Amino acid sequence: MVDADIFVLLDHVQLDHRGFTRKVEFPEQTLSVPINKHDKFIAINKVRIDESQPWRRKHFRFLQMRYTGSHFPARLAVLKGLMEYNPGFLIDLNSRLLMQIKTWLKIGTPTFWSSDLGIESHGRELIRDIIDLFGADTYVTGSSWSKYIPPEMMEDITIMESSYRDKRPVLDLVFGGERVVRDS
Repeated sequence: MVDADIFVLLDHVQLDHRGFTRKVEFPEQTLSVPINKHDKFIAINKVRIDESQPWRRKHFRFLQMRYTGSHFPARLAVLKGLMEYNPGFLIDLNSRLLMQIKTWLKIGTPTFWSSDLGIESHGRELIRDIIDLFGADTYVTGSSWSKYIPPEMMEDITIMESSYRDKRPVLDLVFGGERVVRDS
């Protein structure tokens, strides 16, 4: 997100239940937001949180223990408030968390949700249509992009493979008080 001029959150594509849409990994534990079992193969913005499991208390207890003594106890209180928010849908929780983390890390990249763009295409065409909609000449993506998009579809676009260079969990940056700086 730091490397991009705009960031488009693909919220109307199918949930990859093995991906990071509903979990965050720490060296000692992975925190996953439980989802309704029948929501595994639907669009991300339609996935409901399974509130029958006591995940919020467990997750916050882990975060509280991990970041006790941090320089930002007020941030922990804000995070608790965000985690107590019960939107029903995973995308609403993720959006609130994302926007708060952007604020804490001073990331000013404008963020758009794909479902708001009015694009009807799917799959590889969706990515290309988003690029064209914004008139982008560069696509910032992870290293596996060519598994999903034929390179010939992107011949006129510069592909910038961006990997998460700092392998610490993003919350370590938040509670360490560090600012994410764009590479030049």
